[in-house]
Amino acid sequence: PRAGIASLASSLASNSGGYLLISLAVASHEAGHFYAALLQQMIIKEYSIGFGPRLLSREGSKKNITYSLRALPFGGYVSFPST
Repeated sequence: PRAGIASLASSLASNSGGYLLISLAVASHEAGHFYAALLQQMIIKEYSIGFGPRLLSREGSKKNITYSLRALPFGGYVSFPST
């Protein structure tokens, strides 16, 4: 039983590190889209890391951009208002 718990703890620790690494890669990738849009003076609706339900969300004060962290860390997006 103890070996099983240790193995489970080790697996969870290594998986969470992988999730963190993927999330950082996604965040930096999406930041490129975000800053490119800002440089072109485009209106940005939301900058989100992850998909699914929102875990954390904050409204920016200057440009009314919503910054979100979502439940599934396997992607992200920069959203623009529809015209």
